[in-house]
Amino acid sequence: MKKKQPAVEDTGEMIPSHEEEDEAPVKAKRSKHEQAGGGGEEVVVYHPVKLSRSDLYRPPSAEELNQLKEAESLFHCSLLKIQMEELLKEVALSERRKQQIDSFIQTVTELLQAVPDSPEVEVSDLSWLSGAVKVPFLLVPKTTKGKFHMAPPASVDLIGSYPLGTCTKPRVTVDLAVTIPADVLHPKDVVNQRYPRKRALYLAGLAQHLTSSSDIGAMSYSCLHGNRLRPVLLLTPPGKESSSFTVRVHACPPPGFFKPSRFHPQRNNVRTEWYTGLQTSMSEGSEPPTPHYNSSVLGDLLPRAHLQFLSAVSSQCSAFADGVALLKVWLRQRELDQGTGCFNGFLASMLLTYLLTTHRISNTMTAYQLLRNSLNFLATTDLTGEWNQPSQRS
Repeated sequence: MKKKQPAVEDTGEMIPSHEEEDEAPVKAKRSKHEQAGGGGEEVVVYHPVKLSRSDLYRPPSAEELNQLKEAESLFHCSLLKIQMEELLKEVALSERRKQQIDSFIQTVTELLQAVPDSPEVEVSDLSWLSGAVKVPFLLVPKTTKGKFHMAPPASVDLIGSYPLGTCTKPRVTVDLAVTIPADVLHPKDVVNQRYPRKRALYLAGLAQHLTSSSDIGAMSYSCLHGNRLRPVLLLTPPGKESSSFTVRVHACPPPGFFKPSRFHPQRNNVRTEWYTGLQTSMSEGSEPPTPHYNSSVLGDLLPRAHLQFLSAVSSQCSAFADGVALLKVWLRQRELDQGTGCFNGFLASMLLTYLLTTHRISNTMTAYQLLRNSLNFLATTDLTGEWNQPSQRS
């Protein structure tokens, strides 16, 4: 009797092995008498497939042996392994969701590239903005030096977890980096909040342009990880898909526009006399350092470099994306990925990357092993000490 090959409807489901196909019962053919009977219910009889001796005593393949050994030694039981696989399937993005995200990202990119130019004005002059659009920044002090004008972005690029393949449900957030044109900025804009204000004005200009489009659903401002010095623009698709994902627009300077040495933790970039309005005799060298402000501006210079670095490391570890997904689920369950100073998904990716590049974990480890070793590192390492010095590395 010939057996029927099972049809695979969804390529995302696990395809059964040959052994499972051979052992599966097949439907018996109906007799001519049954076919001629007509109106009665169809009676289906199942018979086991008769295997040949070679198929019956075929030794397990190397992959099957590895799976059995892994279930016994690593997971201690096959149930935990099945639960881990189902968890990863549950938090992974479906192909339909990815198509929706790609389509909306393309629409947003085309709209952003059509931003009109505006006349050059003083940074403190907000007359070019409509009253319905607010600036996502606390303008205190009210005035500062510098000129500003709107212009189409130099580039619009995907950054963060979505292009890296580590984006997970239920809170799906896609990051989009919009490069501010170089003629809008000045190399000395790092001083006295000139760059943060121009970045906030640029986001307000983008929001004003997108307001008139019916392809954009809800739109609002937010702060990146609770940092008010780093505002972002949140966009959702219109209609029923408005709650399925959120696009987070970041305004960034051109790569290499500012010197990284300006953002050393011991450097000062907010002058006391300008901020307080009081006359002081302090020189630039005697000004107090502004490490939080410096790191906030520096963070806008590195998203593309971070993505390239993480992509290079993840390409050498097949379980990297699943390991990050498990670590993000662990953090979300304990609400450690929320609020100011949170342990977000980016830090989880960088932690795994650090452990891989320092050979504390191997590229051949499974996602479960990556999770266990990461948690063990966090539990046994004093991050306030000199753990990152070469002499301390094992």
